[in-house]
Amino acid sequence: MPQSITRLLTAPILIAVFALASSAQQVAPIREQPLRVVEYSGDMSAFLSHLPSIFNTCIAFEIDPLEIQTPLTFRVKEATFEDVLNAIVKAKPRYSWRRDGDTVEIYPVQHPHPLLDTRISSLRINNIKLNEALQQVLSSTEVRGALLNSGLRLAPMVRRVDDQDQRFSISADDITLRQALDEIAESSGARFWVFQLIGPNRDSVFIRF
Repeated sequence: MPQSITRLLTAPILIAVFALASSAQQVAPIREQPLRVVEYSGDMSAFLSHLPSIFNTCIAFEIDPLEIQTPLTFRVKEATFEDVLNAIVKAKPRYSWRRDGDTVEIYPVQHPHPLLDTRISSLRINNIKLNEALQQVLSSTEVRGALLNSGLRLAPMVRRVDDQDQRFSISADDITLRQALDEIAESSGARFWVFQLIGPNRDSVFIRF
């Protein structure tokens, strides 16, 4: 199949995101067929949210608490998945990336939040939807204790109403909150989540899929 050119021009975010999303069917699987050109200027979170459908993987994004907005501008040629990730962190040196199982995690190098490393002794999610699963995880004894000790509170959750809001089950022991969110994103079909501290004092935890 001929290799198509994917180009995200410096333009309003809606145009850039549409261009990226519409290329997904033409370029998969990306790991074997590099994109010839990827050029993007816009919001980093919006860009990352479209990578799962293009590169067939789960993406987790922890936003640096010192960054109110996440502008991203980069250009890369003959790009594999790792080339795109490396170009992103080169353009945004306050971030790095790593793999954890089937998930690629983008996180702040200097300010990763310890809340996401909170260990959950037992996670049992049985035939529930994404929002219910997130509520169950955040209501666990370990996470509630970590929130209290950190002086943090939970921001209202964003309700998802779409065709990916399917029922699923997860059974895991001794995992971190970050890994639990990875599992929920993968099992629910959302395949993308964002962690951010919001509010004037950065004391509210906001998680969305």
